[in-house]
Order: sequence, then C-alpha cells, then structure tokens
Amino acid sequence: MGRRSQHGTSGRGKGKKKRGGGYSNKKAPTKEAAAAALAIDTSAPLAFAVGTRVVVPGLLDHCPEFKYETGTIIKHYYRNENWEEGVVAPYAARMDCGRHFCFMRETAFHLIDEEPLEIKFKMGSRVECQLAGSDEWFPGVVLQMNEKYIEHDICPYVIRFDYGRDRMFWGPPNCIRSCDIPPPKNYTKKYLRFGVGDRVECSCDYGNLPGTIIKTWYCEESEPFTDSHAVPYQIQLDRGDFISAPMDDDTCIRRTKVPAPECWICFDNEQSESNLIVRECACRGEGGGFVHVNCAVQLAISKVD
Repeated sequence: MGRRSQHGTSGRGKGKKKRGGGYSNKKAPTKEAAAAALAIDTSAPLAFAVGTRVVVPGLLDHCPEFKYETGTIIKHYYRNENWEEGVVAPYAARMDCGRHFCFMRETAFHLIDEEPLEIKFKMGSRVECQLAGSDEWFPGVVLQMNEKYIEHDICPYVIRFDYGRDRMFWGPPNCIRSCDIPPPKNYTKKYLRFGVGDRVECSCDYGNLPGTIIKTWYCEESEPFTDSHAVPYQIQLDRGDFISAPMDDDTCIRRTKVPAPECWICFDNEQSESNLIVRECACRGEGGGFVHVNCAVQLAISKVD
C-alpha cells in the first residue's frame, strides 16, 4: 500500500488468545488477565531487558509442525488502545515471524542465550536467508535495513529474493548470512523495477491512483524513516500530494498507462529524469498546476530579466 510520507503505520494479524499467558496486540486479554494487569506497578523495573531473545513453546496452535516460536522483547509495559482502561502488558515482543505479541507474565516465555539480530548488512548487500519451515538457504539482496529496529519496532531487513519476492526478515540471527552468489542477469543496478520519471499507479486507502516517481531509495528525518531506513520510491500523485511506496511489488506499486499531466507552460507531457513534470501549486484547479521543472526555471529567469 502506498504510504504517506508523514505517517506510515501498519497492523498485522488478527488478535487471538494463545497458550502460556501471551496475547497478540489486537486482542484484549481475558477478564482474569486484565484484572492482574491492572494491579501491575509500571514504575517497577522488569527482570528482562529490551532486546532479550525469548522462545515461546506451543505458540502456533494452527501450525502443529512448529513446536515453538522465537522473538525479541521490544518494549516494557506495553498498552494497546483497544484494551480496557489501565490494562498494561509487562512485555511486548516481535516474533521472528513478524507478529507482535504481548506477555502478561514472565512464565509465558523462556530466555534464549543469544544476542538480538545485528544489523551488519547495508542496502544492496548480497545475503542468503533460511526461511521458516525450510532448511534451504535463499539468496537475495538487501532492499531496506534499519539499525534501530528494536527501538522503533520496524523490520530489520527487507530482502528481495532471487526467486522474485520481497520479504521482511525479522530473524532469527543465525538465519541470515553473507552470500557470494551473483544476482540474476535481469536485476537492475539498484534492484528496483522503476526509475525516476516512470509513470506508476499506487495502491492507497482510497484506491489505485496514478502518479510519477520523483525519488528512489527515499527517506526522511521523521518517523518511520529512521537511521538508514529507506523505502524504494517517493511518488507525486497526479492529484498533487506526495506518498511513498514501502515495497517494490505489484500489490503496492505498478506501471500505469495513464499519461502524465500536461505542462501548463509548454502543453507537453513528455518528461525525463532531469526534467520532471511536478505540480507547482493547486491554484489552477484540480488537475492543474503541473509544470516541467525546466519550464518553471525558464519562466522564473524571464521574470527576473
């Protein structure tokens, strides 16, 4: 889904009670667990630090072949806005499958004697990963990385695998390593399908909207763009606003046959990476105000002269 530059949040999974005193972040605890949670002193220090690796036996009831699931504690005294007033979970964890999970008591999990995932691969690095449920190693390239993934609860890596799919990688740490296998011949230098100036349509909350890519590997200083975290594209929609595409796949962004808007100065809609058509302002009405960068520059120069 196209994401607005200023925000960009997402939810995962349906809330469901699990064995052992843990809860997904969307499902409110039972009345008994909620009553216990109301009695928690949130000023008291907890025994296990943020960043601690944990394992939860019998977490995946719907997948009996998985006897346990591993993850990392990401927050103390977590509260979900959908929970009853005052209910707080002592621990929140991000499991290696990507799900967010809360623990109402320390007996709900066991500790793993290992360090959390270290961010040592930069964007563009060749890696291979062992995915859940498989003993095989899959080669790919790092599309995104985030050094403070625990602090901001953002995916540590997004990997474009050579078999053609982009996937988030949360862990475990021993399931990602450097890879010397060269990329497929059809990979572009920056591993992106589109370049600056390409016409695309983006999947947004309000439908599929056409626009033009104006930046690749886009990031900001505000959240969720933190510490080396970047997204493949920034797009200016034809209606004028800017969004970012967090993933480079057809469910999020794809090529469109809708032509670019006409420049109001030269009445042409051809553009290039060095001479994009951008929306100068909205004062010319809906769908108006688009102009070539070079045309706008030349107009400004002529007014000065």
